[in-house]
Amino acid sequence: MTCRLRVAVAALLILVAAVVAGPAHADVTTTIVNSDAAGNQLSRFDVAGNSLDAHDGSLIQVGNTFYLYGTSYACGYEYQHNSNFCGFKVYSSPDLVHWTDRGYVVAPDACGYCFRPHVIYNAATARYVLWADGGGHYLVYTSSTPTGLFTRQPDPSLAVGGAVDEALYLDDDGTAYVIHNTVSVPAGDTADMVVERLTPDYLNTTGAYVRLGLGNVEGFTVFKRNGVYHALMSDPTCAYCSGETGEMTATSMLGPWNGRWYDPNGWNFNENQPQPRWRSRIVNATNCGGQPLASLPIVHADGSTGYYFVADRWNNRAPNESLANLYIGPMTFDGAGTLQDIQCVNSFAISLPGSGGAYLNPPDLDQRSGFDGFRHYCDIAGNVWRQQSFTPSRTGTLTAASVTSFQSGKPNAPLLLDVVDAAGGVLLGRSTFAVNAVPWAPAGITARPGITVTAGHQYLLRAHSATTSGCYGWEYNDGNPYAGGVESYSTSAGGSFTAENGRDLKFSTEVSATPALVSEELPAGWTSCAGEGATCTFTATRRVAYGAGAYAYRTGAAPRAASRRSAATRRWGCSSRATSPRWADRAAGPSAGARAATARSAGRTWWPTARTARSCTGSSAAARPAAWRRSAGWTRSRAWPRRVTCPRPARPPVTPHAPVRAARARSAAVSG
Repeated sequence: MTCRLRVAVAALLILVAAVVAGPAHADVTTTIVNSDAAGNQLSRFDVAGNSLDAHDGSLIQVGNTFYLYGTSYACGYEYQHNSNFCGFKVYSSPDLVHWTDRGYVVAPDACGYCFRPHVIYNAATARYVLWADGGGHYLVYTSSTPTGLFTRQPDPSLAVGGAVDEALYLDDDGTAYVIHNTVSVPAGDTADMVVERLTPDYLNTTGAYVRLGLGNVEGFTVFKRNGVYHALMSDPTCAYCSGETGEMTATSMLGPWNGRWYDPNGWNFNENQPQPRWRSRIVNATNCGGQPLASLPIVHADGSTGYYFVADRWNNRAPNESLANLYIGPMTFDGAGTLQDIQCVNSFAISLPGSGGAYLNPPDLDQRSGFDGFRHYCDIAGNVWRQQSFTPSRTGTLTAASVTSFQSGKPNAPLLLDVVDAAGGVLLGRSTFAVNAVPWAPAGITARPGITVTAGHQYLLRAHSATTSGCYGWEYNDGNPYAGGVESYSTSAGGSFTAENGRDLKFSTEVSATPALVSEELPAGWTSCAGEGATCTFTATRRVAYGAGAYAYRTGAAPRAASRRSAATRRWGCSSRATSPRWADRAAGPSAGARAATARSAGRTWWPTARTARSCTGSSAAARPAAWRRSAGWTRSRAWPRRVTCPRPARPPVTPHAPVRAARARSAAVSG
């Protein structure tokens, strides 16, 4: 064999070995944290820093990705107060820690009193199937992907009516079942458990079923281990509170089921009275803070299979259940396969195949207190203010400042977020968030100050509200996660503050080296009117400003007709040719009574540009407020229709001497 041939054979053998071995994959070991060392529940956030808002749902695994489905409560659903439907949401994660918000699988207001979205995959139809409680009947949806949107199908029929809570189980052979309770029970009982086999498409039931003969159960989940089915449930029923975890077992989903026992001392938590009844075998006294959500077999990185219990951790029946948390923990079995009492662990490590996730880092991220170890509290209202100090690492423009907040108890005034110079107490910027702009679930409330900050100098993010009802909440960590500052509070409406050493709010800041070209506030006297694609309605004479972002208006004098300029002299921003105040248009000034389309074509305002010394169309630099010296002026026209539909305009060309960040323009102006 020649030398060249030997080399070729060796290379072929290496290639074959690589193909047989397959591509290398990385495993990930992660720690799932439920509570701190003292047992206090800790919040879970998605990779963008907002709390997980998916409750009473299900958790499935597709390949190496986990999908959490649940009911959103962030729009203001309140138990026993309203029936607001905030939608069914889904999150995905490669490691059960880093969750990405994938949006709605069923949109808000798509149904009425709806809960408990449970999802399984039908390999025969290549469809993900979602069942949900629609308030007196069940709903069925399907999708070709786990993240939806899901499409409504005809409502299913049940062999046993009176159903409320439901769950789905998919067996190894592709047969699926719906597990639900029924309130069609003997006198003295509340709800029994029923298992019904589904049709091959999973969209309906076959009529085959079994009842378990229990007295007061809900919140089901089923898993299979070594040929034995384990059904876990809340025993007794306890809406938005913590019941006990019951278990029943069987070797067939249609029974017989084992584990039932009669409790002469049973108690009805909902009605707070004795209820002797048939019960399931109790394996946990509290459901780890709520009710069962899922039971999940997970294949570990070493090929072994672990079984995990997942539960909603309810907010003690408080109206704001969007603050409810999630528990995930391992289950253990003895040598005979009997499930041992479920231990509610604070944390545990798990090794999974594939790669882990990561939290998002905005390009200009400068300071952040992190994602882990936070709890929530609500007291920002009236005289109670909260603030967090921070120290920029670089000099530049503070383009974003975010504090995680939420509303509770129906506040009646906006939340204000100030940026303050810590050394002199000077207010540098203030952002106002309307009540409906703050969700019920903790989320990042982000201001865009656009002010210059200096590296090494300390500033304050200060949150307060004049609300006389309810409050705004905050997330905090007492483990000193941010060394560059500290949280402090005031009970005198900002008169004085007391630092709480070691405590930090959940916050982040972004600092850009690029100077701020756009102010987030309108000039004095101007009022935001409508966004692009919306309609600005006004009465009497108004001067309306329009740009890339929105409309605004203010009371003005009698309007003037717009002058004509050639296309060659149009400018998006300041123009060297506009040496004196001048009105510009891109079409002829509209006549009185002109259509809105014509009206809006003549009206335009150009927001900040990079040249501060030039005169801009519509007004001179000297005549404008100091904060708006880089702003272009206003376009005028004759009287316009009083309903103007805001367009999404094409951007005119920008000349080198008049650069403008048009995409960040806020609004523009016309008269009405």
